[in-house]
Amino acid sequence: MKLETELANAVDRLQLEESTGNTLKMTVEELEDLLQQKSAELITAAQERQRCTAEMQKMKELKYDLETKLDELYIESFAE
Repeated sequence: MKLETELANAVDRLQLEESTGNTLKMTVEELEDLLQQKSAELITAAQERQRCTAEMQKMKELKYDLETKLDELYIESFAE
């Protein structure tokens, strides 16, 4: 009788461990999916940031060119 009880308890523990293992496996898979999604979002954000940085640099260069041209026109107006 004692052996049967120990065997039944061992089977119960094994089933519990199997259930826990399956739950952990599903959780790991969900976390891996989330990690892939967030990685893709980070890549997209980095690309957008790079595009915005390039656009900002172009605007700074355009501003400098316009200010330089304005200064030249201002100086020319006094030369006349």
